[in-house]
Amino acid sequence: SLADEVVQLVTDDLTGMSIGTDEANALGEPIGGHQGLFVVGAIMPEVLHFTDLGGGVDGSFGPLALYADGPLNTQGGGSALLDGGLPNTLGVLAFGLSQANTPYFGGTFVPSLDVTLAVTTDAQGRFDQAYPVLPAVAVGSDVYFQYWQPDGGAAQGFGGSNALHTQVMR
Repeated sequence: SLADEVVQLVTDDLTGMSIGTDEANALGEPIGGHQGLFVVGAIMPEVLHFTDLGGGVDGSFGPLALYADGPLNTQGGGSALLDGGLPNTLGVLAFGLSQANTPYFGGTFVPSLDVTLAVTTDAQGRFDQAYPVLPAVAVGSDVYFQYWQPDGGAAQGFGGSNALHTQVMR
């Protein structure tokens, strides 16, 4: 079954360290607790995946963990979720069609700045932000996204999440 294939794919391909989430994908399987290739759902016939590119900087409460829920498609699709941010703080969720890999406050600002959204974390330092609508972006295009916020407790005054990479789905 597709569920068995997804579980096997996750078992075979997980690498790295925890990104700290207890959320579940469309199959009810955990999507957190790993870095590298991770499966976020089986909403479409293809197995959806996002690659964790790192690049972040720890904030006051440790790593800011960005993860994904659902596909990114030309109508928007799912959402980006963050855990570990500074509570009630405005930051920038950046989406790019290429990797800029710009040194930034002790980390790496991975995406180019094609679309930016101002996003405020909640009282627990989290958010669940719908993906932007990308009608002019071709199916199969690469998309990179990452979140940064000012944080006086971070080494250089900003905390940054890991960056994620995926491709636009139909």
